[in-house]
Amino acid sequence: MGGLFDYDSKLFQLLLRVSDIVVLSVLWLLCSLPILTIGASTSALYYTVMKLVRQRGDSAMSMFFHAFKENFKASIPVTLLLLIVGYALVVDFSLLSEKMGGSPVFHGLCIVVLVLYAAVASLLFPVLAKFRCTLRELMHNVLLLMLRHPLTVVAVTAMHLIPVWLIYAHLEWVEKLEGIFLLFGPGAIAYINALMLVPVFRRYIPEEQQETNP
Repeated sequence: MGGLFDYDSKLFQLLLRVSDIVVLSVLWLLCSLPILTIGASTSALYYTVMKLVRQRGDSAMSMFFHAFKENFKASIPVTLLLLIVGYALVVDFSLLSEKMGGSPVFHGLCIVVLVLYAAVASLLFPVLAKFRCTLRELMHNVLLLMLRHPLTVVAVTAMHLIPVWLIYAHLEWVEKLEGIFLLFGPGAIAYINALMLVPVFRRYIPEEQQETNP
């Protein structure tokens, strides 16, 4: 029984990972409170979980704040771009719905556009956390991923849309378990996505750089 709680035991490693996910969820929520910092917070979250998936780095908290400071400036224009585009989409859909609200074609188009927006938003910050690039290069890399790895992109986007669907379809249930979702949700979603994204990102990093790259 003593070996069950050894540092190298599977149970201890599982408990350690769960505690990391809780810590990261809380840090992400706190650092995202000013809306403009949500990009830096999300980049830091993905930087850290990708390190955890690869079994590298220091404590989750220290890695998070390191990445938060590193990506703060680069994340601001990305966050602003997403907010502006998202606001424009909401305004356009609201105006068009007054004229074409009953059209199934219009509703289908709205869903397609929103899913594409969600896909881009889901990839921007993991890519920003992994690669140092300009905004133009960042958008190019995201588009490349969407074209070359559509199944991974669909899975990652779906993970981000699950909370939206739960709130829309099961709001009462979500409200009852709000504390659990807040403590585990952000970190767990990012960690699951990292499990899918890390093997993809490795294809685009030379072997000699993989030891130092997050």
